[in-house]
Amino acid sequence: MSTLITTLGGLRETAVRMAEAYLVADGLIEGADALHGKAVRAAVAVDPPS
Repeated sequence: MSTLITTLGGLRETAVRMAEAYLVADGLIEGADALHGKAVRAAVAVDPPS
């Protein structure tokens, strides 16, 4: 029984780490999207479409 408890504890730890990594990646994606939007607006301001 203790092996099962240890295994489930390890699985829980892995799931928590995966969730944390997902949140970090999601934040990085949002930041990249925001920077891309700013770059597009700056490019349009410098050279508006004709």
